[in-house]
Amino acid sequence: MKYYELMYNHRNSHNCISCEKGNLDKINEYIVTIGQYIYNWEDHIEFKYNPNNGELFTDYLFNIYGWLVVSDKFIGLCDEYINAKVQYLNINIKNELDNSITSSYKVINILDIVDAIELEHSDYSEFELDNEKFISITKYAINSEKVNGHHIFRLKNSTIPIFISEKIKSIIEQNNLTGFDFLEIKSV
Repeated sequence: MKYYELMYNHRNSHNCISCEKGNLDKINEYIVTIGQYIYNWEDHIEFKYNPNNGELFTDYLFNIYGWLVVSDKFIGLCDEYINAKVQYLNINIKNELDNSITSSYKVINILDIVDAIELEHSDYSEFELDNEKFISITKYAINSEKVNGHHIFRLKNSTIPIFISEKIKSIIEQNNLTGFDFLEIKSV
């Protein structure tokens, strides 16, 4: 099976809403990248957009924090493949001009963190910061056996990028879901 890094499609985002402001209350912006269940999520968390900068709602909403914010349509189509590995978190999308609220989106907190990076087949660089060694991966390679059966996941030690299976990509494309872009990654 093929796997892909999931990204927002900036190339086709003309007139699409862009949530450039957020009200997270006391929630840390990185909380949805660590793969842990969130117990203290507040239902009044919101993202704001200005319709003068774009008014089309996509199935994957661009937002200031880079969170995976998806439509109920995406969830309905993909839920049977991902629901055991994610947490759906309520979020309000607020129009800054008229204060109307759209509640048909969820933040997806991915709980599936897989130890599957194959560094020797990836393109990466190493650097040091404050006497700590870091690795920056530009092209991922993963161990196909370790991700077999996983449809949406993050990688251990690289929890910002989101990865999906060929099955999820196919569902997105067959149903013309908008806002999504994909970069195939190497499976070894």
